[in-house]
Amino acid sequence: MTISILSIGSSMPDWIHQGHNTFATRLSPPWNINLIDIPSLKRTKNRPIGAILTEEGERLWRSRPQPAFNIALDRQGKHLSSQDFAALLQNNLAHGTGINFFIGGPEGLSQDMIERANQCISLSSMTFPHLLVRVILSEQIYRARSIAIGHPYHR
Repeated sequence: MTISILSIGSSMPDWIHQGHNTFATRLSPPWNINLIDIPSLKRTKNRPIGAILTEEGERLWRSRPQPAFNIALDRQGKHLSSQDFAALLQNNLAHGTGINFFIGGPEGLSQDMIERANQCISLSSMTFPHLLVRVILSEQIYRARSIAIGHPYHR
């Protein structure tokens, strides 16, 4: 089953790619991660942030693989333990569809994107740079798989 991470961002530093790949390549079938970069829109003083978030959200939504369970990442989302996150992934992947995770740009996701998603979760009460979130999420997906197969990594 494919887990897609759709993320707003452009020109990621090598260490971000390396961090993501460290965990993505450790996953064993049937789980795999597909990272989809959506270029961020230029921020200017003449363009309202709301309009940028709406357009980036539309670009994220149009780029999603279907059918899938859609999960928005937002600091106001539901907090899950690693075990609960593993169960969420396992339960949705067991239905034969993929999972799409949406990561916004520097200002996050539009409210419309959050409402379109099947679920909204938070990785932490703290705010992380959007580029780092893809590394943290990749690690948490690997941790969830470790929990699912009883591998000691998650301890």
